[in-house]
This record gives sequence, structure tokens and C-alpha cells, in this order.
Amino acid sequence: MSELVTADKWLYSVLNGDAALKALTPKVYALPAPQGAVLPYTAYNVLSALDLQGMGARRVWVNALYVVRAIFESASWGGDLEVAADRIDTLLHAASGSASGGMVWSCARQEPFYMVDNSSGQQIRMLGGIYRIHVT
Repeated sequence: MSELVTADKWLYSVLNGDAALKALTPKVYALPAPQGAVLPYTAYNVLSALDLQGMGARRVWVNALYVVRAIFESASWGGDLEVAADRIDTLLHAASGSASGGMVWSCARQEPFYMVDNSSGQQIRMLGGIYRIHVT
């Protein structure tokens, strides 16, 4: 039952452990970010997850979709926002690894992701991808 916890731990470890990404986005959060979190940062959250069942209802793995993105206050899609999103993709696409309690067998980008939020009176841009993660 802890496959999503394993995926979260693995994502945090990979993203937080990279010096190049940390130079662009000093913090990594599993959403929701803490109130008052300072931009820029990297954030991720699960969108959906399904069990893959084998013979006899044996669970093979969890097939999860995560959105992972760099979040900046920015008026454009370029600059450090784009560099951070590209770094996220370099770290996650075609990656795998272990985390305490389980194993991420594969991680691959399924589609790009971008979004703008103007609700706070400032332009918050999010750029990254939606990643399929197979985890046990």
C-alpha cells in the first residue's frame, strides 16, 4: 500500500539531490507547498494511480502519473524557468532507482506540462512534465 510513498521519496531524492536543479530552484516540495513558500521551487504531485494485477489478483506494480514542474514568478517561459524544466526532464526521463520501502522500475515523460496562475496578482509560471512511474 505504500507504493506512492516510495514514488514520492524517490522523486524527492532525485530532484533534491541534484546540484544543478537546486541552484535554480533551491527547494523541492510534494504539493501542497508550505504556506509562504518562496519562489522559485520544484513541485510534484500524483495525478492518478492504478494497480497492475497479475494472475490470481497478484499486484505486480502501481502505474502512477505524476506532474513535476518548476514554479517561478516570471513574465516569460524562457530563462531559468526553461532551464529548470529541462533539468527536471534530464533527471527523470528514462530513470529508475530504489527508495526506502520499494523500487521505481521506470519513469518516463508522458506529456509536457505548463500553466500560468495570475490569481495572486503576479504571474506564476509552471513548466515541466507529466511522468509515468512504475513502482513496487
